[in-house]
Amino acid sequence: MMDNQSSGQSLAQESVGVPAITPPGRKKSRAWVIIVVVVAAACLLCAVVGGLVFGKSIITSITEKDDIAQVCDRFMHAMLDRDVDSAYALFSTRARRQVPITELQALVQDNLYLLFAGYEGLEITDIRVSDRVDANPDVPQGWVAEVDGVIHYDSGPDSTFNAVLEKENDAWMLAGFYITPVPERLGP
Repeated sequence: MMDNQSSGQSLAQESVGVPAITPPGRKKSRAWVIIVVVVAAACLLCAVVGGLVFGKSIITSITEKDDIAQVCDRFMHAMLDRDVDSAYALFSTRARRQVPITELQALVQDNLYLLFAGYEGLEITDIRVSDRVDANPDVPQGWVAEVDGVIHYDSGPDSTFNAVLEKENDAWMLAGFYITPVPERLGP
């Protein structure tokens, strides 16, 4: 019996210095753990950055709504007074490069002036503010607001409008202002 124990001990002693051989496909790898951690970190980073940008857009929409409405109202009042120069001054530098003042001058002539005649006020019904970057230098950049609303007149039906504004030197400036009148507004 001792011989069996001693021979078992000698076998164990002989195999102590020999490395264990792992069959192929059984090698323990931690690469999958690293991949999972990297993917999770990337998702978390995207969620945080997206939340900050989206959250800032929502907060900006709420806090800037009055300033944006004021610019739109000043535009409508200037056009009501046929003060095209003051109305044109509310447009951003980028917009003035693309829209000549003659386009505004045409809006206060003939039947088109009915878009502004009797203007009482406007109401913003929807506002979307976002931070934009575009390779095209002719489109609004930076903080951009897209606004939809209703124009109220002292007589006749209301019209709807949409406007695009961009922040330039910490002030909201028009990039575009579009009025959609009901047919009765423009007359025959």
